[in-house]
Amino acid sequence: MWLNPFDRRVREHRGFPVAPGAFPFVGHIPAIVTDLPKLLQRAGRDLGSHFWLDFGTMGLELTCLSAETEPLLRNRVTTLALLEDLAPDIFANVLMAQEGELHRSLRAIMKGPFRFGPLTATGLGESFAGTIGQRLAGWADEGEVRVVPDTGDLALSLLFRLMGIEERAFSDWRRNYLRFTMLMVAPPVDLPGLPRPRGRRARAWIDARLRGFIDAARRDPHAEGFLADVVRAADAAGTVSDAHLVDNLRFMILAGHETTAATMAWAVVELARRPWVWDSLCEEAAAVGEIPCGPKDLARFPYAEAVFRETLRHHPAITLTKRRALVDFELGGRTVPAGANICVPLIAWAGHPDLYRRPEDFRPDRWLGRRETTKAAETLQFGGGPHFCLGYNLAWMEIVQFCVALALTMGSRGLRPRLASDLRAGRRYFPVCHPPTATRIVFAEG
Repeated sequence: MWLNPFDRRVREHRGFPVAPGAFPFVGHIPAIVTDLPKLLQRAGRDLGSHFWLDFGTMGLELTCLSAETEPLLRNRVTTLALLEDLAPDIFANVLMAQEGELHRSLRAIMKGPFRFGPLTATGLGESFAGTIGQRLAGWADEGEVRVVPDTGDLALSLLFRLMGIEERAFSDWRRNYLRFTMLMVAPPVDLPGLPRPRGRRARAWIDARLRGFIDAARRDPHAEGFLADVVRAADAAGTVSDAHLVDNLRFMILAGHETTAATMAWAVVELARRPWVWDSLCEEAAAVGEIPCGPKDLARFPYAEAVFRETLRHHPAITLTKRRALVDFELGGRTVPAGANICVPLIAWAGHPDLYRRPEDFRPDRWLGRRETTKAAETLQFGGGPHFCLGYNLAWMEIVQFCVALALTMGSRGLRPRLASDLRAGRRYFPVCHPPTATRIVFAEG
């Protein structure tokens, strides 16, 4: 684990211990990125359930492992507004980083188009099914794939289709989007050739085209699709500017890309590692015989949905979520001061024994035949309270479609996935948790 051997002294900050092992300038970031579970386990063992981690230029964040932190995600005594301070080029004006009237206005506009009905009414489910099926047929022909870049490209293609982007423009959009994502990690330096100015130019390219889409939707009152629905809802409300719309549409691509891609990649890895799960998925998919395209279709695939939920639990795409204290409050018998930045490791909740029996096991069947509704703690990947992710239905549909299509495509050819590389080196936990980039999956008979 990448920790500074010269920083061994445990010091206190505002009444809570600071985890040792931080490097100058980058803090605990190297260990957070490469081995977050081990870092949390070690700090929890030595320091207790509440301690500060050093996020380098982002400062100290009070990291909370105990169950009493779950209410913090409901944003009653905390806020997500710190995201704008941490990465203004990414989070400025976006829904998830807002509070108050702007948050309520943006959410009212966006929530309607994200419902299952509007998402599938214009044939989006069929379009997604065709895109996924075509991509997986290519996997079967190739026989071997690098699953992380391939699921990344597939997830991005699905988002482009959601936005109504023509396929011939995908390559330009992909190139500029990937440059834009460099703003997530770019140092705050504007010298020519460095990531920050390149990322900002790419963001300007994306924004210009999004404004064009908004104008086109207004010119055509009969326009259909997600973006047209958003524009009509915004115009009817009259409470947000076009600049706010552009910021949120741009961020929607970012928010829906890496998380979906990582969950798809981990699903393939787990199916390759657990033949009995693969066999159960193939049996269900073959019994129905088609890729689901809407909510009624999805209900016919409880096992595929269980694979989705267990993959998300076992490998949370977002391992850490951040908040800022709005007021002083008590935590672990001590006072968290207003203004403190807080880090809640969702990856710790994934293995919480109070929530899941034998949490270390990958068991989709734990989600089957349940009579109780899904608990808030079981959907923390999608946030909580008034900031619960509007893209929940979209992610559900995409990943269930992907699992079913994978089983149908490979099962019909007598192929099954096998892991052909080591998962121990190159895994990343932050900012998104995904398998090593070089992870290879082979599809072979047997």
